[in-house]
Amino acid sequence: MIRTASLDLGALHAFLALARSRSIQGAARETGMSRATLRRRVAELEATVGMALHERGAAGVSLTTAGEELVVRAPALLVSAGQLLAAVRESGDQPLRQLRVLVPVGLPPMVVGLLLAQARAELGGAEICVGLSEDPLRADLSEIDFVLHFGPPPSKGSFVTRLLIALPEGLRATRAYLDEHGVPESLDALADHNLLTWMPPGEDPRLWPLRDGGTWTAAPMLLSPDIHLVRQSMLAGTGIARIPDRGLPDLGWDAEVVPVLPERVGCERSLRILIPEGLHRTPRLQKVLAILDRLVLPG
Repeated sequence: MIRTASLDLGALHAFLALARSRSIQGAARETGMSRATLRRRVAELEATVGMALHERGAAGVSLTTAGEELVVRAPALLVSAGQLLAAVRESGDQPLRQLRVLVPVGLPPMVVGLLLAQARAELGGAEICVGLSEDPLRADLSEIDFVLHFGPPPSKGSFVTRLLIALPEGLRATRAYLDEHGVPESLDALADHNLLTWMPPGEDPRLWPLRDGGTWTAAPMLLSPDIHLVRQSMLAGTGIARIPDRGLPDLGWDAEVVPVLPERVGCERSLRILIPEGLHRTPRLQKVLAILDRLVLPG
């Protein structure tokens, strides 16, 4: 029987690091523990559970059935524990010291900058810690106050979500590139161009959305989860890029950017804020939501 009352969250963190890296050395490096300490913490967790959670072999660490089940269920427990501790801290009189944010890789810097500048001004000078993730919804959210992510609200987990902005997604290129290489008049003509694409979380980046609801299979030369990198490559005249685009100014560039096949390729991409349900009523997150209500992005 699992003795939940004696479950050590530190040992659970150690095990999840081991499950991610599948090696003692990798997990020790991730957690900052020595290998001996990490082995001991995982052994303590297995003693609490009453069964083996992992096995070590020549190919590295593999998880038992019980270990795989724990990997699925543990993140929700850690998120709940983090929410509880944050809510308790919020109930005291201590001023807010840190706001922890997770954002998608390559989110346009101006969006993050405007949001965080306004948030810091209203949060009493608190330290704002921003982490990056290719897929924020798959990250460890146990120590995160809120997340920005692309796409619809998550189907699992206890979160409060709100639409921040809707971003038109489509093909963009510089006028100079099109003048040199020609303007494609059809999907087939795109094959004659260098194609660049961002990698939306959970989607095949080679399947480009069409306005009629279907998809077109592209053969891009550049694929990246970093929207900003893809856009910068397009601005440098490398090719035609598939990216979300709000039309914000590009600092340091004076290139004219124009849409390509706007009636054929594209969709609308939502950028949402996600807050763990246990935190959204705390004073600091209420302040963040108030800031979002007043945030106006240029473009």
